Amino acid sequence: MSVKIELNGVQKATKFINRKNKKMSRLIDSGVRKAAFFVHGEVKTSILRGTNASVAVDTGLFAGTVQVKPKGKDAIIFSNLSYAKYVEFGTTKMAPRPHFTNTKSKNKHKVLKILKEEIKKL
Repeated sequence: MSVKIELNGVQKATKFINRKNKKMSRLIDSGVRKAAFFVHGEVKTSILRGTNASVAVDTGLFAGTVQVKPKGKDAIIFSNLSYAKYVEFGTTKMAPRPHFTNTKSKNKHKVLKILKEEIKKL
């Protein structure tokens, strides 16, 4: 005597799950890009207008060098300007003006909202 169990539709279910996973991955990438460009704009606004730290504008060069680099499920917002780290973290002669740090902290809930909106599209 033998017992046989046959599962029908496993292939279809697997294909369905794989399609959903691919779509989810694309939506997460899209959400990360949208959130990164949002934060990028907020950092530049903070530098120019002092919304998240004291204004850090003399010529506007600093704000003009802020860049965003999406990297799959992550993104980096940065400036390669030689004195950017001194503005952000301060020196012995200058108080810090943490535009990047404060903008990140201030906008965590907005970043999550952007990501959730993308994922809801699934």
